[in-house]
Amino acid sequence: MIKFFLFFCFFVLALALSVEGALSGIFLQLTDTHLLRVYGEGTDPGKDCIAGKSSGTAGEFGDYHCDTSYALKNFTRDSLKKRKKPDFILYTGDHIAITDPNESLKDAEWYIRDAAELLKDIRDAYGPDVRVFPMVGNHDSYPAFQFPESGPYFVYETAAEAWKEFLQPESLKTVRLGGYYTELIVPGLRIVVVNTAMFYFENTAFPNSLVDPGGQFAWLRRVLQKAKDAGEAVFIAAHVPPGATLGTDSDMWSSYNDQFVRALEGFNGNPVVASFYGHHHWATYRIITNENVTTATSQNAHVGFVASSLTPRSDVNPCFTEITYMPEYPYSVIDRSYQYVDLVEANKQGSLSWIKAKTYKELFNVDSLDVETMTEVIDRMRVDPDLFRAYYRDLFVYSPTGETYCQSDECKTRTLCSFNYTLYDTVRACFKRNLP
Repeated sequence: MIKFFLFFCFFVLALALSVEGALSGIFLQLTDTHLLRVYGEGTDPGKDCIAGKSSGTAGEFGDYHCDTSYALKNFTRDSLKKRKKPDFILYTGDHIAITDPNESLKDAEWYIRDAAELLKDIRDAYGPDVRVFPMVGNHDSYPAFQFPESGPYFVYETAAEAWKEFLQPESLKTVRLGGYYTELIVPGLRIVVVNTAMFYFENTAFPNSLVDPGGQFAWLRRVLQKAKDAGEAVFIAAHVPPGATLGTDSDMWSSYNDQFVRALEGFNGNPVVASFYGHHHWATYRIITNENVTTATSQNAHVGFVASSLTPRSDVNPCFTEITYMPEYPYSVIDRSYQYVDLVEANKQGSLSWIKAKTYKELFNVDSLDVETMTEVIDRMRVDPDLFRAYYRDLFVYSPTGETYCQSDECKTRTLCSFNYTLYDTVRACFKRNLP
C-alpha cells in the first residue's frame, strides 16, 4: 500500500511538472514601438507631430507619418495584459522614436529600460513562467545606428542590466559582448537572437568590409551545429531581416547581409524551422534558402516572417502579431495573425479598439505555412492580381496606402524577387532578369 501511495505521488508530481512545462503553441511578437514621448495632437505630421512645434492635423492617437503616442502605447500594454497567456513574448527591437528631439545617451538608456519595463508589465499579467526574449533595434543607440562590433558599449551594458530578469546569466554575457544570445524555450526548442542592428547600412562604428565582426557569425554557426547535434528545433530572431523588402536593397551592408544568410546554410530546415524579424514596419515574409537552391523545400529552406510595427509611421496601422506553431517537435509555424487599430477611425471616434486581420492561412487560402506552400503562394501572386493586391493591403495593415501602393509592373517584379532571394547579388540579378 505504501509503495502504491509513493508511486501515485510520484506520478502526480511528474504529471504536474509535464503540464507546467507544456506549450500552448502561441507566442506574441511586438516590434518597433518607437515611442514618441512628445507626441502632440493637432500638430503637423510633416514636422513629426512634436508637441509645441507646429499646428496641423495629427489625431488624438497618432498619425501615419509619426511615431507612437503614449495613448497608443498604454492602450496596447493594457489590452495585451488581458489576452490569452502566450508561451513567450518576442520583442524585436526599436523602442526609441525615430525623431525624438531630446535624444541623448541618457535618453537612449532610458528607452532601453522603458521597453524592458513595458515587457515586464505585460509578462507579469500572465505569470513569471512566460518567457520574454528582447533585442535592440538599429535606432536603439545614441547616436542612432551606431553599434560597435563588440563591447563594452553602453547599449549592450544597459540591455544586459535591463534584461537580467528575462535571460540566463550565460545569455547576458553575450549580450554584453555584442547584443546577441541563445536560450532554450523548452527542452527541444531553442531561440537564437542575432544582433543584425549591428550590420545596418548606416552603422559607421566599424568598417563594412570586415569578415565576421565581433565573431557573431562564427558564434551563430556553433550554436546551430550544437542544436542540430542535440536534435533541437531553432527559431532565429533578429531586428533587421536579410534580403530586400518592397523591392529595395537590403537594409544591412551587403557584405554582412550575405554573411548572415550564408551563416544559416546547412542549417535551414534543420534545425532552423522559422525566423522572425521587425524593422520594416510592414507585414511580409521571405523564403530563406541555402545558396544555389533551385527548388526550396522544408529540408533546405525556411520561411522568415517580418512583423509589422506598433508605430504607425510608414503608413501602416499599429498592430501586434501572434504566431501559432506546433507545441511539440518539429515546432513548425502553423499560422501568423495580427490585430490592428484603424487609426483613421480611432481618431474620428475618439476611442481605440483592435480589429483582427485575416490570418495568413485565410489571406492566402492555404492549409499550412511551410516552405513549399509559401513558395506556391508567390507563384500564385505572379498571375493573380487580386491575390497580389490582397497581400499589399495586408502588408500595410489595411491603411489607406495599402489600397494604392505598388501599381506598376516594376514594383510588382521587385516585390516578387524579394520573396525568393536574400543574397545581395541574387536579388539584384532577379531585378535585372525581369526588368526592362
